[in-house]
Amino acid sequence: MMMEFSNTGWLMMAFMVIFWGFVIGVIILVGRSLTQSGQTDPTLDNRKSAIEILKKQYTAGDISQEEYRIKKCDLIWK
Repeated sequence: MMMEFSNTGWLMMAFMVIFWGFVIGVIILVGRSLTQSGQTDPTLDNRKSAIEILKKQYTAGDISQEEYRIKKCDLIWK
């Protein structure tokens, strides 16, 4: 036996599917944001540590000011 839906029945079913799709989407987005909130870009950390090493070399007198500027630009723009 087939169930027949009136026009309002189909409309209610469509809104139910949209509602549950929205709820599932929000749950997925919240889950992703919670799991990725502690992660940082590893290349950014590497650049910061490389610049810190470069600063230490410059302050220790191991490299010249010109060499420091060139290497710093290379690290920043990569």
